Amino acid sequence: MRKKPWILVLALAFCLALLSAGALAANENAVASVTIDGETTEYSNIFRAFESVNKVKTATIKLLDDVYLPADEDERFSGFPGKIEFESFGSVTLDLNGHLLTQADIGFTDGYTPNVIEMLYGTLTITGQGTIYQRYKTSAISVSSQSTLTIDGDDVTVKADFTYGSHQFSTDSSRAISISGGTLEIRGGTFTATSGVALEYTAGNVRLDSGSF
Repeated sequence: MRKKPWILVLALAFCLALLSAGALAANENAVASVTIDGETTEYSNIFRAFESVNKVKTATIKLLDDVYLPADEDERFSGFPGKIEFESFGSVTLDLNGHLLTQADIGFTDGYTPNVIEMLYGTLTITGQGTIYQRYKTSAISVSSQSTLTIDGDDVTVKADFTYGSHQFSTDSSRAISISGGTLEIRGGTFTATSGVALEYTAGNVRLDSGSF
């Protein structure tokens, strides 16, 4: 029996509607997009977004929403605040895009706390209006011997707190950025620590072109 053309048209329209709805549902929870070789992919998990740039020459990560890093899932650090371990063979730009990157408040009061971003190796440039905020004791960003960090822009804010809410740590060691090796270049931005120092230097190369401390 021959099907009527209009039935086929309706069926096709229905399928297209389902595909569009599925794409919307997949993207509505995206917190970051990653652009590699002109192709952009959205991620609902910030850790997966950073993992996707590990083995590329150049890439751009753009925040699409405020990001609160959940508790660490690694068995060694289960229950600790989450952290982003940056390790890339290439050069990556992080565009804050008007958003906040911080750790979720999980009521953690241990003496050791991880950084929001821990630079292990690779080159990272942070730009765009936005804030990287360490709500626990230690540094918001740490730079080590095989890494290069550039803060590029007056609208970037990096800050760290010694106390938050009802919690207070036993030592005043909050730092916006700490460098124990590698290279740090600051071309603008605002860096604060409520108790401690905005920039802690142990070793490495530092170039300060501008910025507020």
